[in-house]
Amino acid sequence: RLTDKDAKVRTTALTAYGQIRGAEGAARMAELLKDPEVDVRRAALAALAELKSPATLPAVLAAANDTTVRFEAQTAAPATPDKRALA
Repeated sequence: RLTDKDAKVRTTALTAYGQIRGAEGAARMAELLKDPEVDVRRAALAALAELKSPATLPAVLAAANDTTVRFEAQTAAPATPDKRALA
């Protein structure tokens, strides 16, 4: 449940989406890059790295401006098969 009030539930849901390549949830996963909980943002980046969706790359690149998840964003971006990830 990506919209659950409990951050642990959101984090677990993101992990599951990433593992099953839940493309239908890609936009919602990208929205969670702005979640107030850092663990949720980290899980969102990990799930998006697994998903490898060029559509979410702008959100992943923007997340690199967040110092608490910069490393994860810089790891997730190159996982996407898109030339913009290498800029």
